[in-house]
Amino acid sequence: MIAMKGNMIHLVWHYPVVCQTPKEDFFKVCKDAGSGNIVSAKHGFVKTLKAIWRKDVHAQGRGFPFPEAACLFARRSVYSPHNDTLGSRWYTKSVRRFIYNRYDKIISQTEYGRLNLIKQGIKKEKIEVIPIPVDYGFFSKPKGSYMFRKKHRLGNKPFALVVGIRSVKNPDVILEACRIAGIKAVMVGPCSQQDANNAWKGMDFGWYLPDRKLLSHPNALFVGQLPANELLAAIDAATVFVNSSYYESFGLAVYEAAAAGLPLCLPDFGTFDAFRKCALFHKPNDARKLAQNIMRYTKNTGLRKRHGVEASKVAKRFNYYAVRKMYEDFYMRFSES
Repeated sequence: MIAMKGNMIHLVWHYPVVCQTPKEDFFKVCKDAGSGNIVSAKHGFVKTLKAIWRKDVHAQGRGFPFPEAACLFARRSVYSPHNDTLGSRWYTKSVRRFIYNRYDKIISQTEYGRLNLIKQGIKKEKIEVIPIPVDYGFFSKPKGSYMFRKKHRLGNKPFALVVGIRSVKNPDVILEACRIAGIKAVMVGPCSQQDANNAWKGMDFGWYLPDRKLLSHPNALFVGQLPANELLAAIDAATVFVNSSYYESFGLAVYEAAAAGLPLCLPDFGTFDAFRKCALFHKPNDARKLAQNIMRYTKNTGLRKRHGVEASKVAKRFNYYAVRKMYEDFYMRFSES
């Protein structure tokens, strides 16, 4: 643990964060590496301001004024936006460009994200890349396939596993692709307002839900938000993992599936460049190409195994201990600067 000058405050938008295991708590890994305290912006403006005033602060987006504007009140500051875009409106971009460039350092989760931020006007010397940690020790030992298939009456037929089913994830595209490919899609994620609020330990998480018309799709099995052991069993039982998002700043569920050696069908943008040589790619809204990739895997056991082994090697590089060491090194440089 690196002792920080002024006792680092880790300012986050909501805590505790929803994660499968403690080693995937992307807020706490920062505290583990750099000491200090985690402060939730949900405590309100005045309490948050008092907590960060003239302190060293590592703020993690989202939300204005806090955590996003912490640099205006801190002594020295770091920001992890959990996003690689400044927004879609010109005035939003202008405000964020000003605020981000006031931070001493910006942390992006991927190299692709770093380059995107630079293109949008963030000073390149400010940005470092540190990924989100995956609990490789847990997800690299998949088990529970038989019980998961039995519980959900899946028999021995192949199926595609999907984690995250809100609209930005394009679940409708995935369902159409699976229909073409002739396999069922097992969809993981909250299906009701109450499920979403329970999962996120708060209120107003309706944006996390899929379009209700998808819930009656004949080719889909919606299993709700799964705890870690059940998700591990689902991964163990699945034939292929599918993501078709319009946007991902990191995509932790992809790394969890990869750690387990599950072959990946991924959207073709730079967030997932780490898997470029061991996954099959498609445009996010191209159901036909995704279906072709799914069928390549279902018809070729050797390809599934080869890509699964290589994807697991990639995921191992992002394990908790590796990411914690990145943060320890970062905080050491930051404290000495």
